[in-house]
Amino acid sequence: MNITVQTCGLAVLALLLFFLQSHRALGLYREKIFRIIIYTITLSLILDVLSLVAIELLGVLPQPFVEFVCKLYLDMLMWGVWAALLYVLCDALPELVHRRVLRNLAIANVVASIIFFALPIYIYDAEVVYTYGPSTLFVYACAVVYITSITVCAIVYRKRINKRRFAAIGVWMTIWCCAMALQFFNQGLLVVGFASALGVLILFVVMENPEANIDKRLGCFNAYALSEYLAALFERDEPFSVLELSLESRNIIEGKVVPVASYYPSVLKIALKHHDVRVFKNVNLSLVLVSSSEETLRTVAQEILETFRDDELFMSYTDFVLTGQGQAFSTMMDLFNFLFYVRSGASGTRAGLIEADEEALARYREKYLVEQEIA
Repeated sequence: MNITVQTCGLAVLALLLFFLQSHRALGLYREKIFRIIIYTITLSLILDVLSLVAIELLGVLPQPFVEFVCKLYLDMLMWGVWAALLYVLCDALPELVHRRVLRNLAIANVVASIIFFALPIYIYDAEVVYTYGPSTLFVYACAVVYITSITVCAIVYRKRINKRRFAAIGVWMTIWCCAMALQFFNQGLLVVGFASALGVLILFVVMENPEANIDKRLGCFNAYALSEYLAALFERDEPFSVLELSLESRNIIEGKVVPVASYYPSVLKIALKHHDVRVFKNVNLSLVLVSSSEETLRTVAQEILETFRDDELFMSYTDFVLTGQGQAFSTMMDLFNFLFYVRSGASGTRAGLIEADEEALARYREKYLVEQEIA
């Protein structure tokens, strides 16, 4: 029994899972689909090893049980390619549409699994170990259909799909097809599972590495992550609140140097005590806190102000703008233009919490319409 290749694949996936779990996720829909991929591929490799062990113990274990374990492995391979198709469609389709597609494809794959388990499987156990028969051919056929669908979708929606994701998926599918061809013509060469692990590794390195979303100096999410997260919230049309902590407006105007970085660790420590709050470092000197609860952000702001109430420098050069109207906007630029409008209207006052309420939003909309008419 040779499980070296499968063990290497499992080691790679174990490392990826460790890195994923060691970082706080943004909670994007695409991240959840990627986790489905990594979990299904990991399970398929585990079942690959178990199937080889079961075949090795064929004289001890009942043959129907051994055949069932082998079928579980092959079926999980099919679910792995299914998950890859869903991942390709993440960029191509709006989230609500994608959820419907996911549901329909899941039903179709369940039907395919039922047909697969109804077909016979045969085990070859001599110098090399492998399975063959109608059920194995059925899995290969389904895999070809899914990989063809992935290729077609990637080409059709290539303008919507992130270019780096398009390239990563192309490399993965090439590796997978080569591995399937090798194993089909040389069934003793069990490399499909390892090819799956390589594909997940490529996706992780190119697109899904959580380090890419982290500001290296502060440890919170960066501006790129902020744009991705807000874009997802706008698409879902979910209510959310934003607290912008700005340390740039007055010190730039007055030409003074304020040690902004020295305040960040304490601010982050306070904000991250609240699990419903995500903290982002924007491209300017501001921190942006996003939560589904306006009251939670209000509490965070009050805690920060209370912590620094005796710090004249902080209190003189910091603005807090809170809005519970996040869903009223359709773009990140529009949202932050509104926050800047509110902050500018309150400039010259001592630091405190500025509420960007519905009345402020109405004034901003009116100003925007006037500017549009003039333009």
